[in-house]
Amino acid sequence: MGVFSLAGRDVIIRSFSRPELQGWMAHIPAAAWESSRPITISPDPITRGTAIAIRMSDAWAQTLDQDLAKVAKHYTLPVTLDGAELPRQAWLAEAVHVEDWNGSRIGVYRGTASHSSGNEPRLNFHGITIPCRLPSISEVGRGHHWHVRVNIIDTPDIQLVLPARKEAVQNAALDALGVAAQIAIFHAIAAEPSHRLSYANWCDARDFGIVLPEADAWLRQWVAGHADRHANYDSGTRFTGAGMVIMPDIKPIVAQPAAIAIAAHSPFGGPLVEQEPRFIGYGWYDTLARVARLDFTIEQNGLTFTVSDEADAPEGAVDGYCDTIMLSATVAHDGSLVEVSCDAELAFGSSEGW
Repeated sequence: MGVFSLAGRDVIIRSFSRPELQGWMAHIPAAAWESSRPITISPDPITRGTAIAIRMSDAWAQTLDQDLAKVAKHYTLPVTLDGAELPRQAWLAEAVHVEDWNGSRIGVYRGTASHSSGNEPRLNFHGITIPCRLPSISEVGRGHHWHVRVNIIDTPDIQLVLPARKEAVQNAALDALGVAAQIAIFHAIAAEPSHRLSYANWCDARDFGIVLPEADAWLRQWVAGHADRHANYDSGTRFTGAGMVIMPDIKPIVAQPAAIAIAAHSPFGGPLVEQEPRFIGYGWYDTLARVARLDFTIEQNGLTFTVSDEADAPEGAVDGYCDTIMLSATVAHDGSLVEVSCDAELAFGSSEGW
């Protein structure tokens, strides 16, 4: 099929015929490809293989070095340019895990999500590298992103769209390759000392018969969010142990003054950590205490009211000093609810949508 790319070019083909034990040569002018003009076949002294000479255009000549280097990099045979062999690299050279599958090889890579995109080559078809959407898995909070490359060696059911061969045909074989790629990733993760897979991914591995331990049991320290989302960041501090208390995602108008009161009085008895819904289902995560409600109770000029990220300040509340401000919360743990409270220095309450 690759010979079709010569159509419309001035080409000389020389080849050795084993049955006839002699070489032959055909010169195909550029105009002859679309005419009924006969092509003369004449003897040639070539003694083995096939040689194709193409009259190059100026545009080809300008990028020949780069184009050949790209084609030769992952080709299975040596390629020479002006007598010098071009550098080659095994397609799966940097894989952390390799599995054979239906005549091809799947290589698993660990990087970051920024290093992986759907536009990157994933399949190597004898030197032709093309993008292909194959499964990938990102771990939670660790930055590890697992993806695959596949070296297509002898798997005829994996087909490329002709004539360009720049993408794979979406068929049952490609679907099966996707499943095999996912299994290969789980095998690679199983060889690691630990992981931070989501519970959903952990269940996928289990369904494939791959037994993994639960994800590493740590969570990041809770940090009050900012109204300016660009100022938010993940805490670098990690906590572990059964004493962690999960703080839900609460609005900054409550989170910011709550953080001041909590830092001063530590009412929860354990470190507050960010929630991670992707871990719901793991035994260690589901047994942790978690804040179910958090608000401020305020007394001001004989008026008692509550503000939270859902409750606005009532009419009659004014900016300024208060008689008391109390932070109170309900903590759910092991099927029971526990009320905790402490004094607070400051609270904010929205009013009329502001």
